[in-house]
Amino acid sequence: MSLRIQDSKAEFEVSKFLDKYFYPKFYPNRERVSDKVNQLNGIDVIIDIPEIGKVAVDEKAAVHYVNKGIPTFAFEVDFRLNTGELVEGWFLSKSKTTQYYLLIWVWADKDKGFDYDDISKLEVILIDRFKVQKALLNYGMSENTINEISKTLRERNIAGVHHKDFSKPFYFYLTSHLSENPLNIILKKDFLIQNSIHHSFIVRP
Repeated sequence: MSLRIQDSKAEFEVSKFLDKYFYPKFYPNRERVSDKVNQLNGIDVIIDIPEIGKVAVDEKAAVHYVNKGIPTFAFEVDFRLNTGELVEGWFLSKSKTTQYYLLIWVWADKDKGFDYDDISKLEVILIDRFKVQKALLNYGMSENTINEISKTLRERNIAGVHHKDFSKPFYFYLTSHLSENPLNIILKKDFLIQNSIHHSFIVRP
């Protein structure tokens, strides 16, 4: 089972809400990107951040957890194609030109199949992609270490939570019931807020 098509529809509705209520208020000088090349490179919108300049942003919405307000966000380490080939996820991928992530938690009038006008509230965090990676280095989580953990977990093929330590702001989660078999590093929201440049709630008028 794959949820990527459903996810894309939900993320499109979230982007419409952002274009109407978020960007005009906080980052009015922006350009939404729709061509396939930039989309594949991890760019949804280009915004002009005061004192930083224009940056490429990848919008990431937790559309599987609508109305949950979960205290974490999942960053994709790697996943499998239909052929079974293991490929890098968006967090560590060298092919992505993403500079910032806009992390999004969603509240809506219905949990699934919502349109943008069903959305009642978004919580958003704007964070530098590479600052997240550098912050993880403080806990020994280099790219090589993360890839070694992935290799070990996939060899053991045990789904669920791994490397959870309450003194650290992350853990790993291997999913087995989806065809992509993704491995995510789950980061705590407090950690993300501390390293972000923007955090706010966007409420439907």
